[in-house]
Amino acid sequence: DNASLTVETVKPVISTITTTSSTGTYGAGATIPIKLNFKNGSAGGAADETVELTGTGKINVGVGAAANGGIATFSRETPHTTFLTGTYTVGDDDTEGAITVESVELVGAGTLTDVAGNTAILTLPGAIFTGKTIPIDNTKPFLNTITTTTTETQRKIGDPIVIQLNF
Repeated sequence: DNASLTVETVKPVISTITTTSSTGTYGAGATIPIKLNFKNGSAGGAADETVELTGTGKINVGVGAAANGGIATFSRETPHTTFLTGTYTVGDDDTEGAITVESVELVGAGTLTDVAGNTAILTLPGAIFTGKTIPIDNTKPFLNTITTTTTETQRKIGDPIVIQLNF
C-alpha cells in the first residue's frame, strides 16, 4: 500500500465583510448585523473555510472618518461554520457618517482556527459592505417655530385653531 498523508497548513482569512441590513440611514438604537466570511488562504478563488471559535471576538466599528469605539461582539454560533456574525447597536453619541469596520480581534484567550488547527488571519479584506452604504444619522429633530393661520385673537370653546409645527 502506498498511503499518502496531506497536511493542511493554509490559514483561513476573512474574505468578505457583509451585512443583511438594507442600504439606508440608521439612527440611535438600530441594530446592524456584521458578518465575517472566511476563505481558505488567499481570498481570491479559494474555497469557503470552516472555522471554529472558542471564546468571543469583537468587530471594532467606526462611523464616518472616526474610530467610534463601537463594538459588535461575536461568539460561536454553531460548531464549524464558514462565517461569524456580530451585531452593532448604534449609540446615542455615535458620530454621523457611513459605518466602517476598523479591525477584528479575539477577546482574552479566544481562538479562531480551521478544522486543521491553523489560526485565522484577521486582516480586513479590501471591500466591506460591497454595494451597500450604511450611514448613521443621529441628528435629533429641532422645533424651529410654532405658527398658526388663525387670525382671530378671541376664540370660544369648540372653535378650531390650526397650529403648524416647523422643524
